[in-house]
Amino acid sequence: MSFRKIAGFAGLVFVVLLIASFVAYGEPVDEPTTGIEQIGGYIFDNGSYLLAGVFGALGAVALIPFAAGFAMPFFASDREHQEGFGVVIVAALVAASAAIGVALAALATLGLRLEELDDSARRALWDFSKVAYAFSILLVIPAASGAAAAIMWHGVMPRWFGYLSGLVALLGLSAIAGFLKFEGDEPLVVLAGFLGILVWVFTASIVMIRDPAA
Repeated sequence: MSFRKIAGFAGLVFVVLLIASFVAYGEPVDEPTTGIEQIGGYIFDNGSYLLAGVFGALGAVALIPFAAGFAMPFFASDREHQEGFGVVIVAALVAASAAIGVALAALATLGLRLEELDDSARRALWDFSKVAYAFSILLVIPAASGAAAAIMWHGVMPRWFGYLSGLVALLGLSAIAGFLKFEGDEPLVVLAGFLGILVWVFTASIVMIRDPAA
């Protein structure tokens, strides 16, 4: 089995583990600022929160081999055309993996030390985690748009996947909501970008696994 096919399976692992992590953490509260009861309703009432953290961390790790395998044809095209799309894609996806890990570390710290922290420290950790997640989603913009450009210009992958990549790059803009403080459907807005990443990685993984040239 080729490395690119293995990387495709790693991408599927990433998708499955990120969904498992999201489900295990449960439905987040809107404003966890009123002490242990409200933040704890998100962290402690779900006995699987540590398992969810492990799922997410392992998923972030799986994103790295996926990035390496996904970018292989882009690097080959870059050498031929003196471009750098492969570097952009790998750098963005590895940075996204790190941001996901940081977000999970902040949530784990919040859960493990909740009773020892005052309200301002709890709020800071919560917001830090949200911003880190938002940053990981924002990084899909250079990754997906770089892929879209190389596909459209040089046919690196199927053209329909180039269109999908362009759409996912636009969905990545939803992550901006994660950097803002406002009342309303902020989590749902950011969720659009999160789902975009999952669909993009899942579809790319299937293409990589089924590619007869891989």
